[in-house]
Amino acid sequence: MGFVNQFQKFIIGWRFAVLMLSVLFFFTLLMILVILLPTDAGPLASFAEDFKVWCFRYDPATGTLEWSYVVMFLLQPLLIGTVILAVWWNQLRQVFRFQRQRLFPYIGGGLMVVLVAAVGFSIAFPVDGQAREEDLPFPAEKLRTEFWAPDFSLIDHRGQPIQLSWFRGKVVVVSAVYARCGHTCPLILQQAKRVLARLTPSEKKQLKVLIISLDPENDSPEILQTLATNQQLDVPYIHFLTGAPGAVNQALDRYSISRQKDPETGVISHANLFVLVDKAGRVAYRFTLGDQQEKWLVTALKLLIQEPAENPEPTL
Repeated sequence: MGFVNQFQKFIIGWRFAVLMLSVLFFFTLLMILVILLPTDAGPLASFAEDFKVWCFRYDPATGTLEWSYVVMFLLQPLLIGTVILAVWWNQLRQVFRFQRQRLFPYIGGGLMVVLVAAVGFSIAFPVDGQAREEDLPFPAEKLRTEFWAPDFSLIDHRGQPIQLSWFRGKVVVVSAVYARCGHTCPLILQQAKRVLARLTPSEKKQLKVLIISLDPENDSPEILQTLATNQQLDVPYIHFLTGAPGAVNQALDRYSISRQKDPETGVISHANLFVLVDKAGRVAYRFTLGDQQEKWLVTALKLLIQEPAENPEPTL
């Protein structure tokens, strides 16, 4: 009976309320972290993706969530927390005013409960890379778009004029980096190299890669030539592009390549994109960084290269 009495005392007292409120608070933080965590954030991204698939009906193929499930998951802790505050308000107020230090062990206990639950989920539903690859085939038709690729005219790293429309009949990859970037730009170029290495010589003959500078004020053709050489990407079908800032920024805007420059450091935060244009001049797919995206990028390129060349005129 002693244990039962102690348990009842715990349940009706402020300690249980603090523990539950802490659990709800840290659970909500975990949900927000899972939703916001990028897909290329390492091992935690795999856990977050699995959690979103199970709880939010996340579709890895399109990156979409069932937002009604998200709202439901976030509203539940709020509603339960409101009820707890209403029932235990007087006790909680007294403890917070006069014995605040006694709250900390139970707040820590709430954090531990959430961490143990997260670890338990990851153990119960481990990430299986092989299964993930088999379960997520490239959804070609679902991801395919059909709008016309905006044209642009720029200068490549060899000093030659380049216009996108000249490459009608070839598959074109449009991406963007800048020479001074030391973070994601090298990752973009490394992923591009791995993808191109998986294409045959005959497939590469039907391909053009146009990499637009995100920093046209500083990236001259000579600087981009050095970048192409250092990255071992100075091959005929790859063009690093720059030009007048207005023309370059217009091209980036037309392909929805977002970026923002820090005026103090000069660092440019930007989207990490590979935009694929088919032989008819239509934007077919958009990909980003990551293992799954890289596999799909290879598959998409091979599919587009195999398509027959078309030359329809865009309807305005």
